Amino acid sequence: MEADAAFATLHECVSTLALLVAPFCPFVAEEVYGTLVSAHDPGAPESVHLAAWPRSGGRHDPALEAAMASTREAVAVGRGARAEARLKVRQPLSEAVVACAPGVAEEIASLVDLVAEELNVRRVRFVTDPGALVDVTLKPNYRRLGPRFGARMPEVAQAVAALAPAEAARALDAGEPLEITVDGAIERLEPDDLLREARPTEGYAVGQDATLAVGLATDITPDLRLEAMAREIVHAVQGARRTAGLRVEERIVLHLDGSGLVREAIERHRDEIAGETLAVEVSVSHGAPFAGIHHEEHVIDGEPLALRIDRAIAA
Repeated sequence: MEADAAFATLHECVSTLALLVAPFCPFVAEEVYGTLVSAHDPGAPESVHLAAWPRSGGRHDPALEAAMASTREAVAVGRGARAEARLKVRQPLSEAVVACAPGVAEEIASLVDLVAEELNVRRVRFVTDPGALVDVTLKPNYRRLGPRFGARMPEVAQAVAALAPAEAARALDAGEPLEITVDGAIERLEPDDLLREARPTEGYAVGQDATLAVGLATDITPDLRLEAMAREIVHAVQGARRTAGLRVEERIVLHLDGSGLVREAIERHRDEIAGETLAVEVSVSHGAPFAGIHHEEHVIDGEPLALRIDRAIAA
């Protein structure tokens, strides 16, 4: 089970930390070690100061580290695109498009579920051409080309407009000149002779750095909006639990009320809301069906939400 794995990982981390800090915090380390290790493992040394110093155990994995580095980079760039587009963190999106070299894509693909979770998208796909995420426009640099071509500049502008923007931009990025035909003569244009403007492809918020680019689909469908509302409801209930002084593991009975859109989100995602908030029962109706221990009112994406919580009765 995921919970068992999480607790096992936590136990390993805290136990190892106790060994590491023992020389600096001897009494605290001894208390932690005694509670977590020696009290449950008869074969373990009875004191943290008698235990061996932790070793890595040969767990160094360069391939995994490289994959994680690329994954973190993609997530950071994607989060930057989300922030620049002012897309709420809890708003799910339909997809993220990662433009990168094939080797980097292979590294990230091994951890693609993590990327999808961190960027809050339903799927991740890869492309090798950043031009798939941006629309490039090329224009003549009149300050440089005007003195050279004079009255022929309209023909130069027409020839530049006829170039394939994405391919031309890649050549310019590589420092290669471009050739155009003006009045039947072939003319060479250097990278500084042209001005480039790159805009995100319609429907995407795009971020990029030296290695990769990430585009997030910005179209919010009705299903995505309802899912975002459900997550906002969970966030509100979790805050209400803390305000009410409930223990982390304590079960509750939850009553929700709100606008028609809020009710639709609750009905669509009732199981998820119950699971995330530890609610044994989720009811939706006008008014309070029970005397709750805590009540709050919120506005979620312009829609009103009222919630009441009560402790669940132990069976």
